[in-house]
Amino acid sequence: MKGKFWSSVSLALVFAVLLSACAPKATPTPTPRPTVKIAMEAPLTGDAAFWGKQMVQGATLAMEQINNAGGIKSGPYAGCKYEVVGPFDDQGDPAQATNIAQQMSTNDQILAMVGPVNSSNAFAILPILQKARIPAISGGASNPQLTKQGWDNFFRAFLHDGAGATFLARFVKGLGHKKLVAAYSNNDYGRGIFESFKAEAQRLGGMEFLSEDAWAPGKDRDFSALITRWQAQNPDAIVTCGEYTESALIAKQARLAGMKQPYINQGAYGPDFLKIAGEQGEGAIIETMFDPLRPDPTTQTFVKQFRDKYGEDPAENGAIAYDAFLVLNDAINRMASTGREAMIKALAATKNFRAMNYVVTFDETGEMLVPETAPLVIIKNGKYESYQP
Repeated sequence: MKGKFWSSVSLALVFAVLLSACAPKATPTPTPRPTVKIAMEAPLTGDAAFWGKQMVQGATLAMEQINNAGGIKSGPYAGCKYEVVGPFDDQGDPAQATNIAQQMSTNDQILAMVGPVNSSNAFAILPILQKARIPAISGGASNPQLTKQGWDNFFRAFLHDGAGATFLARFVKGLGHKKLVAAYSNNDYGRGIFESFKAEAQRLGGMEFLSEDAWAPGKDRDFSALITRWQAQNPDAIVTCGEYTESALIAKQARLAGMKQPYINQGAYGPDFLKIAGEQGEGAIIETMFDPLRPDPTTQTFVKQFRDKYGEDPAENGAIAYDAFLVLNDAINRMASTGREAMIKALAATKNFRAMNYVVTFDETGEMLVPETAPLVIIKNGKYESYQP
């Protein structure tokens, strides 16, 4: 009896050990890694609100795709996901942008910023961001002088206005237009385009500017006196440089006044130009930093993803900001250590990175090495089409 008792006990112990070995072990809940915070600043109200909305949409789409794929893959932030700080509405106003930049400069959690959209706002805030050592990648600010101020924290992963205007001048020359009237937005954006356009036109020779006029962005709406003067000058072509609202109003009012000369623009591409210009926009040729009609698979995949998420097509700033976030993510994955200084160094070292719209390599100023051509679109039957010469 005693032997049977101890045999039973032994068997019970063996079964207990086996059950214990097979039982699932409680695993500690992993502590989530802190998010990497990226600020966004853009005009979400005011005349440039369409561009600002597109910037936020493009950057957010890229961020969500990266987060959904597991977040940051390598470097000191491996395993982290992204979180947006903002987006802040600078209203297209340098004073408001300055207030936002001062707020951001006190937030130690911000690693980098996408934005701003407006060149005048960039000139206002970059000294503040430079002092705070916050790296910024442009969401549309395209004045060529921005990368010539000695700031090492500003980067631009798209075609700047100087390069675009140079291409546009060559295009106008190739069309055989010799006598031009020109109007531009009287801000850093419009002046930057026009000054580069005029400089290249003068270098090429054979083109004369009969009139050079500046409009007040957000204020001027009636261009009848300007157009009456243009009619008397009888130019070969009309060239405008600047935002979509005034550019579209000039096209509309010129056509309604009977001017049939070719209308060529840089800076106004987007659906709002179509809406404002209406039927009078027909035939307008616009240089753009992004052509959503380009048939390559990378572009069309992006266009479909953007359309599926937002119910509208991407315009320039949607594509610019999408690429900007991809470039940021590439740099973060290559960082040697944490913090803003390492972020600035990683961005500066960007080379041959295949984004959606461009292959990005930054020069020593933070400017992207520019391609040989720029896309053009033409309005036909109330819609944009890729321009084919």
